[in-house]
This record gives sequence, structure tokens and C-alpha cells, in this order.
Amino acid sequence: MVQYSQFMMSNNLEWSGWLVESLVFANQRLVVVYPVIQKFESLVTSDPLGVANSWVGSDVCSYIGFHCDNPPDNNSTIALISIDFNGFQLSAPTLNGFIDKLPDIAFFHANSNNSIGTITSQITKLPYIYELDFSHNKFSGPFPIVVLVVNT
Repeated sequence: MVQYSQFMMSNNLEWSGWLVESLVFANQRLVVVYPVIQKFESLVTSDPLGVANSWVGSDVCSYIGFHCDNPPDNNSTIALISIDFNGFQLSAPTLNGFIDKLPDIAFFHANSNNSIGTITSQITKLPYIYELDFSHNKFSGPFPIVVLVVNT
């Protein structure tokens, strides 16, 4: 078990001061992805199905759309290896800084959402990325061709 603490400051009308969020995770791999997911959740501008409401707490593997299993390099641990947002109708200004910051991700499906912006070529640096589905979104700009290169 790994403990993770996050310090947040607020100056809203309800309270002012520091809040310490302390969570316990199964392992360091899940600690790494937690703030990435939380940052992405804060960027979501529309979530008509309410899926992001499940993205709370340290059990990242129970979040709707997130799937965990053993990563290829370690059969004795659990990691976030797959995301399936197909049909969730999520809107976000970008996926950059999200997909490319999930080190064990192998599958990313986001068919039929309302994502905009560009798709970063940084996803090619993910060691296990195997399958991407960005169809039926509202991306702009060219698709990074380097993503289509198959390593043999």
C-alpha cells in the first residue's frame, strides 16, 4: 500500500484555508495516474451521463471507463492499462496531458465523444500503447502520422 497526500488551498465563500487529502493506493503505479485523472476530470466541460462522478477516491480501477490489470513488465502488480470512454459524450478541450501521462496504458477508446483540440504525438512514447480509437469526435489539426508507424 502506498499513501498519497495532496494539499489544496481554497478561497471560496464556503471555506478558506488548506485541505489535505490523504489516500491509500495499492501501489505506486496507481499513485502516478491518480493526479492525471483528476486533472483531466477538472477539464471535462460536459458529462451528460455522469461518469466522472465515479472518479473519486483511491480505487482508480473502479472508476467508470478505467480498467486495470497486470502490466506487461510485472505480472505481480496492477496498473491502469485501458480506458474505454466510448459513447460517454464527454467534452474536454484537450486530451493532451492525459493519455500521454498514463505510463502503462495499452488501449484508449474514446469513440463518440465531444473531444476537441489536437492529438499529441507524445502518445508514441508510451511503451505499451497498442490500440487507439478517436473516431467520431471534434478534433482539429492534422493527425500525428508518427502514431501510425508500426514498430517491428
